[in-house]
Amino acid sequence: MVWQLLWDTVQSYLTRPVKKERARRMLKPHPFFEQYAEYAIQSMLETGIPASITLAQAALESDWGKSAPGHNFFGIKAGRSWKGPTQVLGTWEVVHGKKVRVKAKFRKYDSPLDSFVDHAKIIVNGPLRHAMGHVQSARDFVTALQSGKKKYATDPAYVSKIMRIVDEYGLEELDEVND
Repeated sequence: MVWQLLWDTVQSYLTRPVKKERARRMLKPHPFFEQYAEYAIQSMLETGIPASITLAQAALESDWGKSAPGHNFFGIKAGRSWKGPTQVLGTWEVVHGKKVRVKAKFRKYDSPLDSFVDHAKIIVNGPLRHAMGHVQSARDFVTALQSGKKKYATDPAYVSKIMRIVDEYGLEELDEVND
């Protein structure tokens, strides 16, 4: 019941319009950000997850939108609890310090918005929720996502890759949006 309430709240909030022009003015121009910044901002306003990190993760995980089969912009795998549609895809994982190619089952979404909503839900409600105590800065938040027993990504360079995108494109400006 609580999970359904949160899901409904996040989904309804993320469908509210955010002024795209405002987001576009804040960013170093890139078509990916112009297209998806509003979802990251709306997610932040509802959950507190820094928009800069959400957008940088989506860019990195989807190769700037070029590789997001099934609208999965965050590389979210389909575990046992996932009841929605899935797809088997090849991916790179770091296992015992070595980068290896594997096939894995990933979640499949009806739209990019559904992917952004699920990303927020996973962080807020799942084993990564400890990161929610570190939303004061983008760097602290993404570092927290990679700390502890459960990590967002297997790549040991994940924090630096995300922060390189955040810094290069000035995405932390998005974290200051409050309306």
